[in-house]
Amino acid sequence: MSELLHIFQMTSKPYLTGEEQQRFWRRVHRYMLQKKRWWRQSMDRIGIDLIYEGTNPYNVYMTLPQHLINHFPQYPRAKERRSRGNWSYPTVDLTALAVPAHLSVCELKLNFDQMFSLPSSDVIFPDHLLLEEGERARVSFTLVPVEKQLNRKNHHVFHTKMENGFRPYRQASHWFIVFINWLRRIVFKRELGEQGQPFLSRETLRKLNDSHFSVKIRVAAEQRVLPKLTLPFTELKGENELKIQFLAKSEQKSSLREMNRLKTGGRHLSDQNLLGGRELSYLFSFLSEQEQPSEKIARSHF
Repeated sequence: MSELLHIFQMTSKPYLTGEEQQRFWRRVHRYMLQKKRWWRQSMDRIGIDLIYEGTNPYNVYMTLPQHLINHFPQYPRAKERRSRGNWSYPTVDLTALAVPAHLSVCELKLNFDQMFSLPSSDVIFPDHLLLEEGERARVSFTLVPVEKQLNRKNHHVFHTKMENGFRPYRQASHWFIVFINWLRRIVFKRELGEQGQPFLSRETLRKLNDSHFSVKIRVAAEQRVLPKLTLPFTELKGENELKIQFLAKSEQKSSLREMNRLKTGGRHLSDQNLLGGRELSYLFSFLSEQEQPSEKIARSHF
């Protein structure tokens, strides 16, 4: 692991509400783009990992680039931290995230076009898994801040949805799939997708104007417990949803090596998920304090 990346175990929750976490990610996004340098581009990312071991509750780890470390605790501003405690940052070694090479690995990918948002529903992971001695499981997120990618002006997906309710499936970046989709549009005058109502959800409208991150989501676990860790993702059903992408054996091995070395992989960012800060706050509900029902109702009308 490079000296430019450091791993911290979060031993206490940041105690941010959902709205506060969204503002937190906007500040991180703005700072990282301002400090972005071409010679350290591979290091301008954040890793968030959940590690399950034995029957203990999962541990949360955050991997940060060196230039962000000194500024990171400032992002939950004093007003938001009041009476909620502080973040705790004990540094740990790379071995804290390491998982065995025989585990099964899958990725989670957005099913529909990147412009459509996941629903405003918190993802709740199991507190613990019944793992045998020596077994480990890992849910891994890699976040790379990117310039604003979604613009509804002159966006054919936006107009198609507003005119006839059609949501196209997400376009793959592999040249063969791109060619097939292009041929389908020329010959059959249509794309693959689903028909719905001719309007955009409130979540999608917010995503269009949000800060954007390229996010890679991977789950590594024994085959018998893999469904328990992917279920919270696949339960999200809105204008967009996350689908499981199972990897071939050779890809699983290379993916595990990348995870253990804190690499994002050689594929282009278009192969990853484009998510807004608001969507991240739903995926990372474990970074927020438990809200009362009345607070959740208020947030849903924000």
